[in-house]
Amino acid sequence: MSDFEQKWESELHRWDPRRVKITIAAFVAVLLIAPVAIWGVRVATSDTRGAGNVEIERNSAENRIRAQAFFEQSYEDVKKFEVQIGDAQKAYDDFIATTPKPTADDVVAAQLYGQRLSGLQTTLTGLQQQCQNTVADYNAEARKTLAAEWRSDELPYQIDASSPATDCKSS
Repeated sequence: MSDFEQKWESELHRWDPRRVKITIAAFVAVLLIAPVAIWGVRVATSDTRGAGNVEIERNSAENRIRAQAFFEQSYEDVKKFEVQIGDAQKAYDDFIATTPKPTADDVVAAQLYGQRLSGLQTTLTGLQQQCQNTVADYNAEARKTLAAEWRSDELPYQIDASSPATDCKSS
């Protein structure tokens, strides 16, 4: 038998059916076990990874800029709403004070009066609700892990809804 024939014969015996079955079974086992093992490691380390991810997100430039801008804008919005609420209340009061209520006989004038009065009241109520929503959003954001740290020291920790300066009510 030649050297080539011996090598060929040796190679054929190397991959006998039993060995092929074992190799395939081992490969399938790895394919089934590896994802479960990876999942297990991810679950086991999720708490640590989660805490680390929170720190990374909290200290990211985007988060710092967004949070700081949110607090500044929200606080200024509340102050703006307070002025607008005062203006809307004044417009409502001025309308009542300067516009005589029409008689019941003048149906068209009574309807126009009621519509104008209703419009002024709706504007006032809408501004108050927007102001209250802005205060609630500011206060909620002030308690959030990712945002609280980046509020300017000049701004309040929470907006006091009972303070006349920020109560979202007309003076």
